[in-house]
Amino acid sequence: MGLKLKSIKKSFDSKTVIDDFSYSFPDTGLYIVKGDSGSGKTTLLRIISGIDDLFDGELIGGGIQNSSFCFQEYRLFPHLSALENVTVASFDNATDEDRALALQLLLRLNFSTEDTTLRPAQLSGGMKQRVSFARAILKKSPVLLLDEPTKEVDSSIAKIMHEIITEEAATRTVILVTHKNEDISALNGEIIFLSPSEKKQDSK
Repeated sequence: MGLKLKSIKKSFDSKTVIDDFSYSFPDTGLYIVKGDSGSGKTTLLRIISGIDDLFDGELIGGGIQNSSFCFQEYRLFPHLSALENVTVASFDNATDEDRALALQLLLRLNFSTEDTTLRPAQLSGGMKQRVSFARAILKKSPVLLLDEPTKEVDSSIAKIMHEIITEEAATRTVILVTHKNEDISALNGEIIFLSPSEKKQDSK
């Protein structure tokens, strides 16, 4: 069926942040959401994920069961190790294969084996971001939502993340929010505009 949004409208008090947004996403591909500050980019991801269900319009193919979300604010469990925070995507059903894949992914993201045993309080901001990213990747949902996934990593790590994002987009729908021109230029994704002013500026 794929992911479809029909006439989505979202307001906070008297301020409308998303107004009559519609889009049909194929089952695979990378989509980069652009818009002015406050245009509702993160809010759109929250609606697609099912975290925010107070909106007008229709969402088809989204929701918690159909999506995985890499948040800006990490949302890691403080009592779990980096590796355990990644496998928590499988809830209580993490298999040995899940743990092996999680370890492989963290090592690819430049963690050492010792790093994977550390808890969030012992991790840098960039390491926390990579754990959040890996957790979203491991949950093999049809829709992968990434909110500023490279904001705290250096260019070498960002390059690895770009490679992983491209690989994921070959098998599912990936929707990315970023303010970094490096992400946009490195990733061959379709641009989705949320604010008319940015679309006008981009077309010059």
